[in-house]
Amino acid sequence: MKLRLKVANYINTNDVSVLLVRSATKVRKDIIDACPGLKIIGRGGVGMDNIDVAYARSKGIHVINTPASSSESVAELVFAHLFTGVRFLHDSNRNMPLEGDSNFEGLKKAYANGIEVAEMKPDKWTALTKQNLLHLLQVYDLSPFLYTKEVRIESKVIPHSHPVLTLNTRHSENPKKLLSVFLHEQLHWWLSANQPKTDAAIKELKKVYPNAPVTKAVGPHSTYVHLIVCYLELKALSFYLGKKEGREVITSVMKEDKIYPWIYFQVLNKDFAIAKIVKKHGLLPSPLL
Repeated sequence: MKLRLKVANYINTNDVSVLLVRSATKVRKDIIDACPGLKIIGRGGVGMDNIDVAYARSKGIHVINTPASSSESVAELVFAHLFTGVRFLHDSNRNMPLEGDSNFEGLKKAYANGIEVAEMKPDKWTALTKQNLLHLLQVYDLSPFLYTKEVRIESKVIPHSHPVLTLNTRHSENPKKLLSVFLHEQLHWWLSANQPKTDAAIKELKKVYPNAPVTKAVGPHSTYVHLIVCYLELKALSFYLGKKEGREVITSVMKEDKIYPWIYFQVLNKDFAIAKIVKKHGLLPSPLL
């Protein structure tokens, strides 16, 4: 009350006709009545809940604000938070000063799983797929399986690992199947990074499965590569979701898949030989050992 009296006294003493305020200063009925010389009350911002607008206008005082003044700043802030969230800056800013000396390597690993996700020919489905993929990266620590950190999302393409890992939008509304496909393509990069071991494993698989089906979509070499990839996909998915749910997701994928149903059947029902060969040649990623 004393502050408002001081404001009113200053306005009247200095013949102020235009009063400009921000959010902290309240212009209520008492100030309006005490300052008959006021002609304009301006709010430097959007909201005018700190001004008795209707009463001021009933007294013939113009009340104005700046409705779009902060739009650009708000947009900048939103994108700043998005970038810091994806790169875990908010978390690392707190934890590095507290644990940096004692747990630097652990924190470094935890904050190293950021990836670059680009939408090719963006639409609502690519946006939803990207949103769910980024959410998966927050929910699960996928860093042990991030063998490439460049990812593209495009509608109506066949998912593939090389030259750039590319996902389609088929599972945009099913995060668990999206996780399965993402791990599948990442595991192709794992095998590429261990090519000599992969070649040796494929040589043995050809002896175990000499009559593996070959189609136009899946050549002989690809069939044997995918026996390893799909086996590791199931293992990785079970690592995150549990064995029961991992198998349920892969079973559902197998029923929908038109390219690898025979391979997924072997992985789900006759995986002993695959498991033995994969382990023998050191192709199990460290989390699956």
